Amino acid sequence: GNLASLGILAKCFGHETLGASNVVAATSIDLRNDLIRGLFMVTPDIRQGVEESLDSLIYSSRKIETFAKFTLKNVRRDKRSRKNIPLNEVITQVFDYFNNSLVEKNIDVQLYLQEGIPDISAFRIDWESIIVNFITNSIWALEDKPANERVIRVTTSETNGIIRMSFADSGIGIEEGTTDRIFLPTFSTRRNDSGEIDGTGMGLTIVKGFVEAYPGGKIEVLSPSELGGAQFNLTVYSIKITEEKIDESGNNMVN
Repeated sequence: GNLASLGILAKCFGHETLGASNVVAATSIDLRNDLIRGLFMVTPDIRQGVEESLDSLIYSSRKIETFAKFTLKNVRRDKRSRKNIPLNEVITQVFDYFNNSLVEKNIDVQLYLQEGIPDISAFRIDWESIIVNFITNSIWALEDKPANERVIRVTTSETNGIIRMSFADSGIGIEEGTTDRIFLPTFSTRRNDSGEIDGTGMGLTIVKGFVEAYPGGKIEVLSPSELGGAQFNLTVYSIKITEEKIDESGNNMVN
């Protein structure tokens, strides 16, 4: 019942915000074009301030549009049925979807995805949600980094049917001594400008639940990593490891 309600809310959110963001963007662009054509007789300093404000509106409305479209796309029924899915393709498509936001924030995305990795039997929406959560966390963690030092790096590999994925960034990382609490429901590393906790901390708890619901699913965090920020390492069994190859305790029987 709760998940069904959430789906309805998400769909309503997607439709409403998509319409609103389109109006804001279109109006802002028209105003900016009018300003450039000189219809507003203002001094250069005021003109610059208005231009910057309108650019901010356009950027923000496009961000809302991106998330609204993604929300609508993910409440489709076919995303909520278990299928054999190629993890590399899911990663690539999600990053393509958020490309504009990442480019505007000068984030260098490095995807090192091993070719020929076998599929996983999964709900596509789970793995899209995992990657989106990592991306949004990284965008926040990279905000205070110089523009030329913002990196997100994702790697995938497979050995004997076991798939490994790592998601790392060059952001602020996780506060020392708190990595063992990062997946707790009430824990959040985010702080607002006043130093107060910002966010529920539920994101990584949900990610952990998704990952561990799959055969061989494990997740761990390393901070600082090679890039200087946080790195999340995930493992999951591919379809090459059948149910017969997993003993009753869930241990992988493949050498």
